[in-house]
Amino acid sequence: MRAKSWRRSWRELPPILRVSFWLLLGISVLVVISVVLQGRPATLLGWVLLSVAAAAGLIHFAGPLLDIYERAAKSTDHKVHPAEGNELLIIVTKFRGPASIDPQHHISTRLETDLKKHPSLRDRVRVERLAEYIDESNTAAESERAAAIGKRYRATLVIWGRHDDYSITAHYRVTPERLLRVIPVWGERTILDVADLDELTLYVLRYLPQTLSCASFFTIGQMHYVAKDYTHAIELFDACQSLLDKLPPAAHPQQLQATLAFYRGVAYDEKGDHDLAIADFTHAVKHDPGMAPAYTNRGIAYAQQGKQDLAIRDYDHAIEHDPSLAPAYNNRGLAYAQQGEHSLAIQDYARAIERAPDLAHPYYNRGVSYVQKGDHDQAIKDFTHAIERDPTLAPAYNNRGLAYAQQGEHCLAIQDYARAIERAPELAHPYYNRGISYTQKGDHDRAIKDFTQAIERAPESAQAYTNRGLAYAQQGKQDLAIRDYDHAIERAPELALAH
Repeated sequence: MRAKSWRRSWRELPPILRVSFWLLLGISVLVVISVVLQGRPATLLGWVLLSVAAAAGLIHFAGPLLDIYERAAKSTDHKVHPAEGNELLIIVTKFRGPASIDPQHHISTRLETDLKKHPSLRDRVRVERLAEYIDESNTAAESERAAAIGKRYRATLVIWGRHDDYSITAHYRVTPERLLRVIPVWGERTILDVADLDELTLYVLRYLPQTLSCASFFTIGQMHYVAKDYTHAIELFDACQSLLDKLPPAAHPQQLQATLAFYRGVAYDEKGDHDLAIADFTHAVKHDPGMAPAYTNRGIAYAQQGKQDLAIRDYDHAIEHDPSLAPAYNNRGLAYAQQGEHSLAIQDYARAIERAPDLAHPYYNRGVSYVQKGDHDQAIKDFTHAIERDPTLAPAYNNRGLAYAQQGEHCLAIQDYARAIERAPELAHPYYNRGISYTQKGDHDRAIKDFTQAIERAPESAQAYTNRGLAYAQQGKQDLAIRDYDHAIERAPELALAH
C-alpha cells in the first residue's frame, strides 16, 4: 500500500483502534525496558521483532479495517426514516477526515438547536446523522450522490464534506424533489433559480455550523416563498440574516448574503413593501455587483412607486451585466410605455422577443403599445402571438377584442371578450368592453347585463354606471338612467356626459 493511502486510512481509523495501537506499542516498550534491565538479550530481540510486526500489521491492515468500520457504520442506515407529510428533514452525512474530529456531530447538533428555536419550524424540522460518506471522484458526482440520498429519504437538504486538522469543507445540496424551481414571471419579476445554491461550498472552520444553520433557514424560507407565504418566508430569511450578522466579515459567504437579500427583497415586494424591497436589492448588488436580476427587480420596485427614471436606470444596469436577460428589456419597455414613449417600448419588446421567442408577455406588451400608436393590425398580430404561446392569457383576448372593436369588428370583439371572461371571470374589463360592443350593435339588454356584471366586480367604475345609464335611456327607462348617472357623478364628478 502506498504511503499516502495508508496514512489517510490510519488518520481516518476510529479513535479506539488508534488507541489500541498506541497501547500495544506502550506495553511493548515497557516489556523491552524490563527485559533490558534483567539482561536477557534473546528475549529482548523477540519482543522487538514482535512489536515491529504488530505495528506493521496494524498499519498494513488500516485500510481493510477502515472498510470494515465503514460497512458496519452503514448498516445503521435503517435508523434514518424518510420525511413524512410536510416534515422538513435535513441529513448530515459523515465527513471524510481524521476521526479525532467529528464535524457531523457538531454540525447536526447546532442545526437542530438553531432551527428548533424558530416557532414555525419547532415541530416540523428533523436533523439526522447518516452513517455514510459522500466521497466520489469529483464534485458533480458527489452532488449527484447527495441528490440520490435526498430522494431516498425525501430530505430537504443534504450536507456532506471532508476535513483535516486545519479546515472543513462542507457541501450543501437542495433536493429538487422537495423544493420547486421558481421560473421568471414576465412583466413582473425575475426570480433566481434555486439551483444557484446547489453545491454551495463553504470554506470555514470555526463558523461552519452557524453558516449551515443560516443556509437551512434560507432554504426553508424559499419553500414558504414558493408557497406564496411571504410573511413566514421573510421571518426565516431574517433568522438567517441574524446568524450571518453574528459572524465576522471574513466568515460571511458572499453568495449566500447576496441571494438571501435578493429573495427577501422579492418577498417584500410581493407584500407591497417597496422601500424594504429596494433596500434588500441594494444589499444584494453590494455583495454581488454582477447580479443582474437584483437590478431588474429593484427597477420593478421603483416602477411600482412611479419612479420610472430610476427603474429604467436599473434595467440599464441589468442589461449591462447580462445582455441576454430578456425580462430586463421587457420591463424597460413597460417603463418607457408608462412615460408615453411607445416607440422605445416597442424596440425593447422586440429585443425581449428576440431573446425569448417562446414567451407570451413581450408580445402582449408590444400589442398594447401598438394599440396606443393606433396600429391595430399589428396589435392584433401581437395579441394573437401571445395567445398562441399562452392560451390562458385572458388580457390578450380582452385587448385583441378592443383592437377589433376599434376596427368596427364588434362580432369578433364580442367573441374575444367571451374568451377572456371564460378564462378570468373575476375581471371587470371584459364585461365592460363587451357591453360597449353590444351597445354599438344596438343590443341594449345584453349591454345592460354586461355593465351590471362589470359594476359587481368594480363598484367604483363611474364609466360602467354611465354606459348602463345610456343603455337604459335608449330603452326609454329614464328613471333608471338618471339613477345610474347619479352614481357616476358621485364617483367621478368630472364626467361631463353624466352631468
